[in-house]
Amino acid sequence: MDTNNDEVDYMSDTFLESLCTPAPGLVTVRSIARKRTHEELSKKCLSNSTAPHEVKLREEGLQKQVDATNKGFGLLLKMGYKPGQGLGKNAEGRQEPVPIALPEGRSGLGLATAKKEMMDWQQQLVQVRQTYFRSSMAERYRQCRIRNQLTAARNLCFQLDTERDITVPINPDYWPVSEDAHVQPEAAGPDASDLSPSSASCCVNLLEPDIPIVPDDDSECVVSKRTVIDDKESERLLEKIVRYLRRKHTFCFWCSAQYESQDILMKQCPGPTEADHD
Repeated sequence: MDTNNDEVDYMSDTFLESLCTPAPGLVTVRSIARKRTHEELSKKCLSNSTAPHEVKLREEGLQKQVDATNKGFGLLLKMGYKPGQGLGKNAEGRQEPVPIALPEGRSGLGLATAKKEMMDWQQQLVQVRQTYFRSSMAERYRQCRIRNQLTAARNLCFQLDTERDITVPINPDYWPVSEDAHVQPEAAGPDASDLSPSSASCCVNLLEPDIPIVPDDDSECVVSKRTVIDDKESERLLEKIVRYLRRKHTFCFWCSAQYESQDILMKQCPGPTEADHD
């Protein structure tokens, strides 16, 4: 009998109720989660309801004038301040109070200002780099253009001198670099002395008074073996070749035209420089 009494009756209500009872741990976790969610929603609703009210009260308080009951304002009145006038000895200072700027977010004090200063500095740095890049590229283009013009002027000078049976240039730098190999210092003959530096300067002074006299250096009558010329010297050499073409061959490099005489050149050509032809 005892054995039969110890057996579980699976058809009894006690066994069925034990199956429907949930685990205690699971019930505790879910109840705590629901409670936390409810508390968060309550706090959110409370903050949403109080925030507009706080803003309204703050704006109303800022619109009100400080009365004489305020200790700080009372000290100002004793020092001679009158409501409505500016601060300072001559009443030229601030009249309105300093506005209140509430920080947005959770960043520290001064962090937004530091970020703004850093962004402004980076923007200025970018502008400086862009300006430097533009100026450097413009200078490179100008130097490349001068070198190309110098090459064209040398070829033109060699061609015009050859047409007039000039075998030795007045200055070896006036001809292309590839032609300097056959030029010898002792080969300077009467053709090269036709336009010595002194006579050339006189010619320019008489026929072209608007051109400043820039005396050629002593190396003009000496054979140059250099093949590399810097940019500043290239610009000066181009000016010398242009002047030589004008006074020797009545040819204007900027007009790309050869005139019959110096008088016609002076009348029809705008000037000896590139700026005169713009």
